[in-house]
Amino acid sequence: MPNKIDQEKLEEKIESVSWGKAFHIYEQRNEWVNWDGDTSLVNRSGKHVKLSLYAAEESAERSRLQGTKFYIAEIPAIVVCSKNFTLIVCELFSQSPLRNLKFSSKSLHTDLTLLGLKKLVPTSKWQFSFFIDGVISNLNTEKVWYKRESSPGKGRNHLAWSLKPQTINLQYVESSTSLLSARLLSAA
Repeated sequence: MPNKIDQEKLEEKIESVSWGKAFHIYEQRNEWVNWDGDTSLVNRSGKHVKLSLYAAEESAERSRLQGTKFYIAEIPAIVVCSKNFTLIVCELFSQSPLRNLKFSSKSLHTDLTLLGLKKLVPTSKWQFSFFIDGVISNLNTEKVWYKRESSPGKGRNHLAWSLKPQTINLQYVESSTSLLSARLLSAA
């Protein structure tokens, strides 16, 4: 998922910190497990995150194969912007995302750059960060969360989507956003 951006360009000073809604796409399909024709449900998830529902749905449409079911889970993401770039920090498959995101007070200061902050973000199998070329400022902050499940459309029609409500605890996302804002923007 990380974009190929010249690392030197990411040494810009941080100008804003917020949070918003992102969209994680993953798939499920029946796959053969032996030569007897037995199948098993297999889940596949990479770190496929889009910043709009439209982009997530289009990605699923482009990846569409017979027998594949797609899921789009709304997830909260921390959005850190410099003058020209954005750092997105998120965690997949968690009801309390970014619970393990901890910073020492010594590591956060007003001279910290976007690249410097990315180096401080711990990564795990499902917690990660990535850069976007450009500034993101309009992510949805509505605190209602859904997971969408696809079903095939007839013929060449688009996938149909059903909604299931999700419960997400924003405590860690909001406290991390507040801490980052207070420490990184205090001189602004």
